[in-house]
Amino acid sequence: PDARQQAEATAATTEQPAEMGPALPPAEIPPAYNPLSRLTRAPELTTPVHENAWPDLPDAPTGTFQLELAIGTDGRVEIVLPHCEEALCPAAHTYAGIVGQWHFQPAEILGLPVPSRLRLEFEVGLPTNAEAVDGREVQPPRQ
Repeated sequence: PDARQQAEATAATTEQPAEMGPALPPAEIPPAYNPLSRLTRAPELTTPVHENAWPDLPDAPTGTFQLELAIGTDGRVEIVLPHCEEALCPAAHTYAGIVGQWHFQPAEILGLPVPSRLRLEFEVGLPTNAEAVDGREVQPPRQ
């Protein structure tokens, strides 16, 4: 090929990833990821989760959202799919970035590691004057 054709081919090759943009998560977790009901052993979180890992979200409305995780046979979180009302989606995406770094002991079916799915629920936007229970400040549930 002449120099012009070669330059066009090089430009097309380098431009393609930019045109495609970042990969978006699927609309749902693929069926290859087994629900808890099919597992003989559920995935177990091995990543230590510290309270200070959770961001302060003072502008987040009070509410709950869920994150659905697709966990591979190596225990890595491969997909994080937020399930949220529109107002809570920014908080859900922030939490998804944290949860996506977690690692699990893989789920098993009859002793063999299998891909699995797990749904976690989070609560955000507690008022700053949250009531104390037994002398402790009320904290959002962490699963």
